[in-house]
Amino acid sequence: MACTKLSAKLTDILESCQMMKDVPMLSTGPQTASIEGFHSVLNHFAPKMYGFSYSGILHRNVLAALHFNKNNERKQATRLDGTPRFRVAFKKARKSFALEPVKISCTYGYVDELQEQVVELASVYSIREIKELLKEHEATHAPPLLCVDYEHLRPGKAEAIQAHLSRFKK
Repeated sequence: MACTKLSAKLTDILESCQMMKDVPMLSTGPQTASIEGFHSVLNHFAPKMYGFSYSGILHRNVLAALHFNKNNERKQATRLDGTPRFRVAFKKARKSFALEPVKISCTYGYVDELQEQVVELASVYSIREIKELLKEHEATHAPPLLCVDYEHLRPGKAEAIQAHLSRFKK
């Protein structure tokens, strides 16, 4: 008997108007917070307000990926007594406050490894040779500029003037 009362109550809750409105609002797709976090790191290493060469943007993206992968799943920071740390954050969407876990600081250990490799390369190659290698790599791997496809479409000045005047005569 208690089981039927319990199932009837559960059915009432699940079929309530509020539940019927809330269920379609639940996220059906994958969460994008991690991707947004990676894009934030990309924007830090290669700000959009500056123009970079193909090689420059490629290397900045590699550095951003290294940094993100090393620091993506940081653990929650704890106090000296071992209790986890939280911070109070205002959520604009909900217009309310919520607790967020405080993560441990980022690690930059990969920088030391990169510096060691750069020093090792500098002992083998001269700066001039490294620049030449980078130029060769960019020349063979860089995609063509976007404007290349449209250069042949640009009319000569006389042709543009003639087309402009002829449309007013019609």
